[in-house]
Amino acid sequence: RSREQSKAQSTRSMLIDVLNRSASGFDRAVGRALFARSARARARSPSESLGHAERLESLARIAARWDELERDPRFFAAPCVTPELHLVRRELGFDVVDATWRSAFSPLDEGVRDRYGERRENATAAARLFLHPEPRPAVVLIHGYRAGQYAVEERVWPLRWMLGHGLDVALFVLPFHGVRATPGRGPFFPATDPRITNEGFRQAMIDLGALTGHLRARGAPAVGVMGMSLGG
Repeated sequence: RSREQSKAQSTRSMLIDVLNRSASGFDRAVGRALFARSARARARSPSESLGHAERLESLARIAARWDELERDPRFFAAPCVTPELHLVRRELGFDVVDATWRSAFSPLDEGVRDRYGERRENATAAARLFLHPEPRPAVVLIHGYRAGQYAVEERVWPLRWMLGHGLDVALFVLPFHGVRATPGRGPFFPATDPRITNEGFRQAMIDLGALTGHLRARGAPAVGVMGMSLGG
């Protein structure tokens, strides 16, 4: 019996080792598929094709310019909005509603203004709301990089637990993700050009401010925010 138990433990250890190595390999493959850029793609990138000295010089110019821009009163200014609401479904005790509104964001850095505005879908801010009949304290959930699809986010977050504890919930969509993404093209934010990344964070904060303002105007006594990865 002792030999049989030892053999079983050895077999189990080998199986666990194989599974761990397989999972690790799968994680690396997924990471490469999501984040790796080919040499050809890097050569086309205005920022990644720069040499070391040129990159440092360019970054210094960008930093100086953004030292000026961050003093602009429009930097994080969040407007009052009245989103368009579309009922997705009714469930016991709450409604699921898609909210969309025109993003009040406008790029401050003239060097990226045209490129940033090319993707028209991103101009419409969006969130999926889970609302009780009477306003409750609300939590805004912010997804990670390359995520933001409602069907996925509804399964990633513990929505039932939050709703069961009496919270209203909002699944916010970051710029250039989910329903704000241009079909057939990857997320434009974050980018290898730090000016695009800076503007993307500005837009995210402005649109989040508009959403939390709407939830408060609806009657939420408190609004909290949490996120994962890029959304964190």
